[in-house]
Amino acid sequence: RVPGQGATDCARILVEAGADLEAKWFHPGWPESPLGALYAASGLRRDPILTEFLLQAGIKTDDGESVYHSTEVSDTTCLRLLLKYGASTKKTNALNHQLDTERMEGLDLLLEAGADPDEPGMAPALHWAIKNGRSGRIIQRLLEAGADVSRDWHGATARSLAVLSGNREA
Repeated sequence: RVPGQGATDCARILVEAGADLEAKWFHPGWPESPLGALYAASGLRRDPILTEFLLQAGIKTDDGESVYHSTEVSDTTCLRLLLKYGASTKKTNALNHQLDTERMEGLDLLLEAGADPDEPGMAPALHWAIKNGRSGRIIQRLLEAGADVSRDWHGATARSLAVLSGNREA
């Protein structure tokens, strides 16, 4: 909650004093989902300086929130930092969250980092993109990344979903 550069200065003081980088807090709306400092830095504040400081200090990258929330803005700096320091795209739903927008840069970063367009347990990225009206360019990128065009999701193939939704480009 410290504004501007003061947040990184405050974090530095706390880390030097032995603060637990993995300490968690709970949002009243999601009491079953502990949240940490990396999520606050990269997802809430979208502060690349604070994010990189925490990453350099050794905070764990796979908190289940940071990668997902770093896709919510067009500036990919925090997403790049998370991936550079080894954050996984698996079990984050970040790829589909990125497909809530038409932003190609974040999509490319996630796919290059190994995001699976057909990750088990997640909605197929191709279907998600079509459902959200993404462009032919986005659809083509997913196909190039290996999205399974024949996969069924809730009784619909990607093609049938494109037809039903009126997404002509898809």
